[in-house]
Amino acid sequence: MSSGHKLPPLDNGARLRAKGDNYEHPTGTSVSQEPAGDNNTITIAHQRDELVRALLPALGEASEENWDGNGAAAVNPQAVVLALRFLSTLPREIPMPDVAVDSYGDIALDWDYAPRRITSVRISADGTLYYASLLGHSTMHGSEVFSEMVPRSIIGAIRRVVGTNRR
Repeated sequence: MSSGHKLPPLDNGARLRAKGDNYEHPTGTSVSQEPAGDNNTITIAHQRDELVRALLPALGEASEENWDGNGAAAVNPQAVVLALRFLSTLPREIPMPDVAVDSYGDIALDWDYAPRRITSVRISADGTLYYASLLGHSTMHGSEVFSEMVPRSIIGAIRRVVGTNRR
């Protein structure tokens, strides 16, 4: 379902980096990550750290209009901020998705486990979350507004695909 610049899947077992590790976005924006917890604890902060590491190459490539040669919009910085917030509020048992920048400049998150087992969420700069899920012959789709927490309908769609049915 994903179209756009595809990034590698994130590693849920991300190891901590040394305090003060920095990344520099091609536009000159510096991102500094501080470790949270110890080396034996996997936290959302570690996953988000991996997301930042995975997002930076795509952000550099998608930072200008027509980055794909087909008229794609440049990635919207507000969509990136909202994607980081979205991922940091997901329940711990939900694995990190594949991440891409779509042709509208939004952030695309895909939990793609098989041809008929996928949930896809698009995060737009205005905070609208567009989602679609396919599990066998069952489908669900819609849109929600993202504020402080990921809406239950989207968490449910992701859980159905990844096989975690906790509350």
